[in-house]
Amino acid sequence: MTTLAGHFGGALGRARAWSTLAISLASLLAALLVPSVLESVAGGDDAGTLARALPAGLGGVLLRLAQAPLLAALLVALLPLAMRVAAGLAAGLVRSDERTLERGQALAWCMSAAASAATLATGPHDLKQGMAALGYALGWPAVISLAAVLWSCSLPRVASHGLLLATILGGLVVRALPLGWPGEQSLSWWAMLPRAPLAVLLGSLCLTALAATLAIVVPARGSRWPAAVSLSLLALASLLLLRALPGFEHYGPDKHPAALASEINTSYLQASTGALDPAAFVRRHADAMVELPMHARTHPPTWPLAFRAAVGLGERPVAERVALATATLLGADMREAAGLAASVAERPLTSGETTGLWLLVALLAMAVAALPAGVWFVMRAFAGPQLALRAAALAVLLPAPLLYFPDVDVLHPLLYSLATGAWLRRERSAAWPLLAGTLTALLVALSFGNLALLALFASVVWFASDPSRTSGPRAASRELQAAVLLLLPLAVLMVGAEWAGARPLETFAQALHQHRVILAHRTRWLWLALHPLEVAVGLGFPIVLAFARALDWRMLVAGARARSLAGGELLLAAVLATLLLLDLSGQTKGEAARLWMGWFPLALAGGCGALRSRERGWAWLSAGLAGTLVVMKGFYVFVWLYRLG
Repeated sequence: MTTLAGHFGGALGRARAWSTLAISLASLLAALLVPSVLESVAGGDDAGTLARALPAGLGGVLLRLAQAPLLAALLVALLPLAMRVAAGLAAGLVRSDERTLERGQALAWCMSAAASAATLATGPHDLKQGMAALGYALGWPAVISLAAVLWSCSLPRVASHGLLLATILGGLVVRALPLGWPGEQSLSWWAMLPRAPLAVLLGSLCLTALAATLAIVVPARGSRWPAAVSLSLLALASLLLLRALPGFEHYGPDKHPAALASEINTSYLQASTGALDPAAFVRRHADAMVELPMHARTHPPTWPLAFRAAVGLGERPVAERVALATATLLGADMREAAGLAASVAERPLTSGETTGLWLLVALLAMAVAALPAGVWFVMRAFAGPQLALRAAALAVLLPAPLLYFPDVDVLHPLLYSLATGAWLRRERSAAWPLLAGTLTALLVALSFGNLALLALFASVVWFASDPSRTSGPRAASRELQAAVLLLLPLAVLMVGAEWAGARPLETFAQALHQHRVILAHRTRWLWLALHPLEVAVGLGFPIVLAFARALDWRMLVAGARARSLAGGELLLAAVLATLLLLDLSGQTKGEAARLWMGWFPLALAGGCGALRSRERGWAWLSAGLAGTLVVMKGFYVFVWLYRLG
């Protein structure tokens, strides 16, 4: 017993030593960073920039501090020490796990020191980058330090998670916590919600509350109803959110066709003008990619062809009725929306083009509304109906598809869910891996980045291939047959594309080249560190906090190493491994919240098993996600129509 106590005491002592060292180093480097940032403020006329980038009043405070950089450096240097003192006081007030507290503090301020050192080594190039550097060196480490305090104390999980989420959302509102990196990719802060008309704001809040209520009530009562009824109610909740959330932002519900007409946001409408002859467009696509705008330069020809087809259908009377119904459902004014779309496209749009854009909006809205059913389909491959329904309810409030709607990428989460759910059932029938392969081929036709789904399927097989649990050659033979069926539709697609003159391999090579050219100015190592934060935005901070607290990460890693995982843990490990590979590949360099949104419902489905015992926590988790959506939509820009003034 004495030896055990001595061992624990030694470990705690080492944790305290590391924590003290990290805080000291963070204080020193942050103090050195502050003058270099404030120097750019004092030396230029940045009052206008600060007024746009910070809430009212905070910009003036920063300007005054710029006149006394040594005082500012002293105040910043004391922040880590103040956090340490506050942590000690908190530990004294409530029963705390000192080892967890010290380790969390050490992690937070090691991150702070790393961020400050990186910024000092490279130097911020302008004021916005300097402010972001301070946020990464001080703001986010302070949040992690607070998390260490809350997670080490005896407060109920609901209270500790709620306090931490409120701190994060408050920090995002006042711009103390940066997202992204200015000049490369950043979600721009814009206080749109406070300027919304009161009637619109109240209506949007009521609809959001109604949607969240459905997401809470359906899992609690849905076990008594047929699954189709429960999933229909969750689809209704998703549509309510699509109607409500535009009320918190500047563009409003009239933005939907304009977002698809915008060269900044998609560029597929612009590319589709060359697709009057689809066969010729496909044949020359590999050569013409360098001349295409934005996203069309790095993607297969499928989306421009889809836009062209939608414009063709837009001339039919039935299409006009569908467009009107979609606009009415989403709360848009057809005439105002048409005017905004033409303004964004920078040319007059025909009635067929405007109606065609609304048809695409309808398709994307149906994909978002069907996402809860897609998550339910994934969950039912390894979990009971009650847990599957709870995961489906959380999928209603999954941030990324709602925040980026109507970007064409919001189609991916549903297709990823259906393809993965089919692959998880591959042992039941040969039809399932064939369906997974067909959906994967469709996804690859939409975007080459979706090839990563094959890595997920391989990871699922690998992490469950413990030789001591499988039946040897027979299991290997079954997996080989499933792999052949999985790859067959993709092979057929490539042969068909080659036969049509599309030259798929050349198109793929050109897409990779254009992707590297477009992102050449972005820093690979910077985004290796920032992608997890972007994932947290797209997955939702409440979900990230719940999973970080509930999951047994050591057991998950041990199971992955032993290749003995099953159920939700298997899916979660496969998703995390694939995201890690995507991050290390350096191909994304920003916008992970949008580009990786197909993975988020899979991570949600995989991690929900760890929340099985949270009887009261599900409702609070849904409420936290709803609040997060309101804040993110009302204070950050996700869909760009034109440059901010």
